[in-house]
Amino acid sequence: MLKTDSDRDWEWYGAREPYFGVLTNPRFLRADLTDRARAEFFESGERYVESLLDTIGRHVGSVAADARVLDFGCGVGRLAIPFARRFAEVVGVDVAPSMLEEARRNCTAAGLKNVALVPGDDRLSRVTGSFDFVHSFIVFQHVPVARGEAITQRILELLRADGIGALHFTYRTEAGRVRHLSNWLQARTPGLRRVVNVIRRRDPGTAVMQMNEYSLSRLMHILHDAGCDEVCARAVRHGDETGVRAHGVMLIFRKRKLPEL
Repeated sequence: MLKTDSDRDWEWYGAREPYFGVLTNPRFLRADLTDRARAEFFESGERYVESLLDTIGRHVGSVAADARVLDFGCGVGRLAIPFARRFAEVVGVDVAPSMLEEARRNCTAAGLKNVALVPGDDRLSRVTGSFDFVHSFIVFQHVPVARGEAITQRILELLRADGIGALHFTYRTEAGRVRHLSNWLQARTPGLRRVVNVIRRRDPGTAVMQMNEYSLSRLMHILHDAGCDEVCARAVRHGDETGVRAHGVMLIFRKRKLPEL
């Protein structure tokens, strides 16, 4: 894993390639982002949310229409927007100010007034209140594990009793030997990252996109300690188009009800 500042790197993508930073497919690069590609980007969010909510409903119960929703790592609003069309209030959190600005423009263009966009930090200190539904998808993999586990604990603290969560984590990545060697050398050789970017005909300052692997046993322990005992797992594989296949899991759960007095 490259030794970089993940927050700084995410802001690099937010300022230069916000859509590609969310979905690493070449058609979402700014130079190639046609109106059709942009529409496909947001349509993919609608399909994802519809499928996710169906899965949640079949396993732990439906999310009520009047729910307050937290979308951690909201990026440009690909998922926050369809959530806002279905639920009463959505709070989108992202560490990159440029991502939040783009999300704000997208929410305005969609005519949505029930989305609050909040800067993120490890304690989610700008997030207020509690939530009926908490969510994150293809985000924690870009956050170093120790930080990601602490953020997960904080998100679970913000989830109301009997609330529902859906959090995605990557637990294994696959890449060729050449890519592994290249990443290892770039992590330990000052200036090599810039050289590699030039060779690949990219902006020399192109940031690293970290891929971190989480322990499923540790995540289950965190969920249990937070009172989330009813958990189901949905396998997720992605990243084939980047050459780094990622094996992940969407953990879907309900938080324990408060005891009746």
